[in-house]
Amino acid sequence: MTRVLSDQAQRERDTLRSIIVAIVDFHAAREPDFRDGAAESFRATTDRVHATGSLSGLRQMRDDLVAMTDALRLAPAELNELDALLRMSARVSLDDVFARQFARITKLRERGRISTEAQYYLAKERLERIWDNPAHSDEFNDLQRIIDAYETTAAARAHADPHRDPAA
Repeated sequence: MTRVLSDQAQRERDTLRSIIVAIVDFHAAREPDFRDGAAESFRATTDRVHATGSLSGLRQMRDDLVAMTDALRLAPAELNELDALLRMSARVSLDDVFARQFARITKLRERGRISTEAQYYLAKERLERIWDNPAHSDEFNDLQRIIDAYETTAAARAHADPHRDPAA
């Protein structure tokens, strides 16, 4: 089902698609394993989700690709190349893409709780990235606490209703 979107939501949808495709193209050019089928699968899924108007689906795809890119700990020259590609194809900088992710993490820490599965995975990905960095010990502790609370709540819900998805 295709959703009717406002002009602003339509622009966001198109920008998200451009960001996703740029990151996929960047990885496909460098990683043979990614090039062998994964890139085409990502592009096809992106086109399908874009066509439905699902902003949340596109946001999740962007977040997953940003986390994957972040986990690779690319060299500065590679990051500069990705930044140039994003600026050219999506008219956003790499800093803009990562800033959105960091802002969501900051908001989760301030609120002190996770309320959605997407927030849970965002927090888990950030936790995995900073776990061994003493400079991020406060952030690590905050995220670990809210992740543990979410997992406890999800487990209790699953126990109360065994047919329910525990992450929902």
